[in-house]
Amino acid sequence: MWDFTNTRNPRELGYWERGTLGDTELVVGGTWSAYWYNGYVYSSDIVKGFDVLELRGRRFEKAARVDFDELNVQSQPKFSNRNGRGHR
Repeated sequence: MWDFTNTRNPRELGYWERGTLGDTELVVGGTWSAYWYNGYVYSSDIVKGFDVLELRGRRFEKAARVDFDELNVQSQPKFSNRNGRGHR
């Protein structure tokens, strides 16, 4: 996960990876896609299924307060602190 609040200085906040699928052979797997929505990251793994990750800790406080009624990842909605849209 990356924080792009300052696009000239993005910060890595964390990462998630389930690990290897095969001990003796190469097996295709891993996160296919991941989306943040209302304080959680939803990750779909190619082989192992669906994971829901909760954001915790000080560095996630602002992100956890952003709340959308719905999410369409194709439209990538924008929000602003100035008008409050998208915030709890």
